[in-house]
Amino acid sequence: MKLHWDQGTIWYLFRLCVQRRNVERGTQNDKKGKFRKTIKCLHNITDWSAESSDVHQHWPRLIGGLRNEIELHSYYVPKQPRKGFQFQVRSRTRKWIAVRNAAWGDHQQHVTSESWEKYRLRNKVTKLVKEDKQKHQTQIIRKMKQNPKLLYQIVNNQPKVKPGVSPLQISEGTTATASAAAEELANFYSTVFCPKECVTLKLHPLLSSTDTLQDMTVNAGSVLLILLCLNTKKSPGADEITLLILKQCARSLYTSLTDLVNLSLNCSMVPMDWKCGTITPIFKGGDRSDVSNYRPVTLLPVISKVLERLVTNKLTKHLEGNIIPSIAQRGFRKSHSCLSNLLLTLDDWTLAIDNGNPIHACYLDMSKAFDRANHSILLQKLKQHGITSKLLAWLENYLMDRVIQVRIDGTLSKPVAVTSVVFQVSVLGPTLFLIYVNDIPNLVRCKIILFAEDIKLWASIRTSEDRVLLQEDLNALYEWSLRNKLPFNFQKCKMLNVGKCVEFTYTLGPHRLAWNTDEKDLGVWISSSLKTSLQCTAVYKRN
Repeated sequence: MKLHWDQGTIWYLFRLCVQRRNVERGTQNDKKGKFRKTIKCLHNITDWSAESSDVHQHWPRLIGGLRNEIELHSYYVPKQPRKGFQFQVRSRTRKWIAVRNAAWGDHQQHVTSESWEKYRLRNKVTKLVKEDKQKHQTQIIRKMKQNPKLLYQIVNNQPKVKPGVSPLQISEGTTATASAAAEELANFYSTVFCPKECVTLKLHPLLSSTDTLQDMTVNAGSVLLILLCLNTKKSPGADEITLLILKQCARSLYTSLTDLVNLSLNCSMVPMDWKCGTITPIFKGGDRSDVSNYRPVTLLPVISKVLERLVTNKLTKHLEGNIIPSIAQRGFRKSHSCLSNLLLTLDDWTLAIDNGNPIHACYLDMSKAFDRANHSILLQKLKQHGITSKLLAWLENYLMDRVIQVRIDGTLSKPVAVTSVVFQVSVLGPTLFLIYVNDIPNLVRCKIILFAEDIKLWASIRTSEDRVLLQEDLNALYEWSLRNKLPFNFQKCKMLNVGKCVEFTYTLGPHRLAWNTDEKDLGVWISSSLKTSLQCTAVYKRN
């Protein structure tokens, strides 16, 4: 059977398959910006020194000057979606495209009638591109007559544009505008936070007064190194200063940023702009009108992450140097990973099974742990770990008065106060959370291993006393969660029976833990027999 489709019908089908959202947005086209002029002008600015002792006055001055230079030396280009169909372009056409681009660059510099007349050769380039496209279309139609499946292959290869946030269900019906949807999502995300509460714990210092970390000073070389190592593929935050600009202009900016960083650390104040997180909702699956089906992805100001990296490096050096972090914690630490977590666990379990000792393993998960970390408890634990004086005051200011805003199609919601969170997407947040949960391994007598807030607790069951010991450890963990205001997610807390052993009733507070024959551990399926067939099947189906 031969197909008798004409060229217009084929490309009409292609256009139907590639539908895009019309979103009014734009971005500074950094790669086309005149960076040499920008860098030169930034280098010539001499009035960025920290004349004021108030960081809230110094920061607007610096960011204002940076934005002015960027707008002056870079032209604005609307962000266009990628074209849905790619076709082969002849080398002759590519040469003329290069000539056209050079003519456009010349016109940008001189802006004369002669340069514009020269740039009119773009009409010839458009004609050549159109000829190449028609030739490619004709070749595809000829191939389709022999291979009808080619149409479906081409359609399936078209780039898929993910839809945005759909109208959301509210008490009055559904949201009609992007602004209403942003407000609804912001209110929903704020329900996760715990109310601001001052809690006092009886904590004993882990270090002597001579080993404490009281303050820190940053040298310009450290700031320059961080700027030069920025990942330019990551998105900017609320300040809309891209990482590409910071990296390209690093040698012109680093001295001013060093002054700002040291001013912030010395006066223990963080600019208010750095405390604002912009949330982009990402659809997870299910009903698009349900607010709970949108995962929040938070973007923080890039320049604030430079200071966070410096503080994180100092904190990590202090903690590791005093051997404070528990060896049971495998998350967010150098030379520790999901792989080392799994290898240590499976090695211990395999050895126990070989010796004829079955394992009772508890998989425990805290509910929204990063979002519910109590700030007053965290500050007490920082002091317990030897963080005092100006640096402790800076960390307190860093945590307080933070806000989030939800962005949908360029529309921002009203700011919502953050009362109990350490941002997991921030540079400093994971280190602060590790300090928050660092005392968990000291509570138990059975074997334990953590990956951030995910806990594995297990024991080799030889006698009834081993089961009692495991239950006592579960009781201790539950009491810790109550004291530290981090509740467990009971629906995700399970038991795994590794080997042949009679199941026993374990409880976590008021909740009875259910038994599973297999469990997904950091993305890897673990079965009660420790065989890998379940994981292999899952990988095969996924690929």
